[in-house]
Amino acid sequence: MSHDWDDGWEYWDDLNAAVDYFSKLIRKYRLPVTQVKEKYGTLRCYMSGLGFENLHYITHPGHCYSRYPKWLWRMCCGGCLSSRNWFWRWLVYRPSAWVHSKLYRRAYRKTVEKWPHLAAELLSMADARDLLVGIVDQDKCEHSSTWTSNKGRQCGVCMKWLEEG
Repeated sequence: MSHDWDDGWEYWDDLNAAVDYFSKLIRKYRLPVTQVKEKYGTLRCYMSGLGFENLHYITHPGHCYSRYPKWLWRMCCGGCLSSRNWFWRWLVYRPSAWVHSKLYRRAYRKTVEKWPHLAAELLSMADARDLLVGIVDQDKCEHSSTWTSNKGRQCGVCMKWLEEG
């Protein structure tokens, strides 16, 4: 699904409202996302990964640069407060990655439930498509947006594999 501003598509206001709603959910859930926007009539959500990889991800979500002094940055990104440390990896990173995957799916599900006529525009450009399987019923999907890879062809809306590679 791709649209241009001058193509006469009638759902631009709905799409902008859906993008704003999704963006608010992402901020509310404090997911590690760098940008949420509309591009070519589709929702784009650029994730930096799931899970709190270090302390900076918790205190400053979405920041691409450090807000810490150098001594704390070294401890945060390479020391005991990062996923390089087994303690942090098992007690913070892995549980938070599990929770983030559930919240990411929930944000998409709630947005698609509110604007079901825009399911193709909302889901076709999602980053973690494997987490979104089942949001749209595979039997009712028209498979209007497909992705082709070395694994085969996959619907970008219901995430069903149409052809195996």
